[in-house]
Amino acid sequence: MSILTKPIALFMLLVVGVLSTATGNAEVLIFTDQKHPVYNVGNYKVIYLDEPSNIEQILSEGLSNKPEEAKLQATERISNPTLQKSLIESYLQVAKAWQLGITKVPAVVSENYVVYGQADVSQALVLINDYQVRN
Repeated sequence: MSILTKPIALFMLLVVGVLSTATGNAEVLIFTDQKHPVYNVGNYKVIYLDEPSNIEQILSEGLSNKPEEAKLQATERISNPTLQKSLIESYLQVAKAWQLGITKVPAVVSENYVVYGQADVSQALVLINDYQVRN
């Protein structure tokens, strides 16, 4: 993992900087991880915050015990454009969660509102709507 740590850290700084200038839309975002499944998601995208770790685990599986061989194997794996794209996209989603201040999962975000701990996305959206109507 040490091969990936420094470039990923630098990349994350760049991503957070870019996202900090983005403006918010009324889109619905669902943040979770594999341990906290969500349902009734409709057509909304579910963002798995543990995806970078899952991809990094795939990258490190079966690496040689010899450091030089492991370095070559890791370099070859990370050079795969599909894997690179998946890793970058997964870190962009994590950066988005950080930008929004997400602290727990599952989290359903709509406009400036968030509901934590509700696995039923449709119910979380009802809670947000009810709050907006009352206020």
